[in-house]
Amino acid sequence: MERCSQSNEKNDSITRKLIVELKDGINYLKKSTGIVPRLAVLQVGDREDSNLYIKVKENMAKKIVVEISKYKFNEDVHQRKIFSLINSLNLDPNIHGIIVQLPLPNGFSEFELTEAIDCIKDVDGFHSSNLTRITKNCVFNPPCTPSGIIRLLSEYNIDLEGKLVTIVGRSSVVGIPLFHMLNNLNATVTLCHSKTRDLESMVKMADIVISAVGKPALIKGHWIKPGAIVVDVGISYVDGILQNARLKDSSKKSGKRIVGDVDFENALKNASLITPVPGGVGNH
Repeated sequence: MERCSQSNEKNDSITRKLIVELKDGINYLKKSTGIVPRLAVLQVGDREDSNLYIKVKENMAKKIVVEISKYKFNEDVHQRKIFSLINSLNLDPNIHGIIVQLPLPNGFSEFELTEAIDCIKDVDGFHSSNLTRITKNCVFNPPCTPSGIIRLLSEYNIDLEGKLVTIVGRSSVVGIPLFHMLNNLNATVTLCHSKTRDLESMVKMADIVISAVGKPALIKGHWIKPGAIVVDVGISYVDGILQNARLKDSSKKSGKRIVGDVDFENALKNASLITPVPGGVGNH
């Protein structure tokens, strides 16, 4: 999170700490059981944001010594073929976790495909049994991004109890599970989305704003209450002109730049803490 000149050092320190924790746990697992953890990642299509997320997973897997098996399908694949693969992976003792990279192209059922995953191997926590357990505060596999957000806030010693939290984005990936997880921690949570009427007022009242929509500059900087905390997990690729600012990044061969949902530079004037995009949640 951005707060002072040392914020990047703080973020890197948190990342290193988590990597050490994970590596230690995985090394213990290997020594005590002989199990080498392997994650299966299924992707349909070639979305830029999905490619980015999978690359992040691969980079982290290398750091913590987890093996990854990737299965990529063209958009014209029949859903039955994906079901067949998932069933095989469910039965494969050498596969310990399965992820279907979301979102899927039109014509594919995210619900049916994630439901097909054995809930024990559902490391994303999207299976209905895992999502139901979140509401009861006894989840087996908590969703990764919401868990990462809560861990990040904890590392900055932010007490969530009684805080007014506005979540923008109602997906099953972030918004909905995060709503329940924060509620379990005694925060007062409002769940909004891109079509919420008077979204500005919902954001302005919040002690903590969390956005996960994927719409550039959806959250204006002046909406942020002075001293509020902002966690931006939205990702969009942009180029050309947005809000009178050149977003073309000459360091990228594509000429595109990754941005979040929040007008970062202006929000920085009011926020006490704010995550950058890229370089914030899920980008290490």
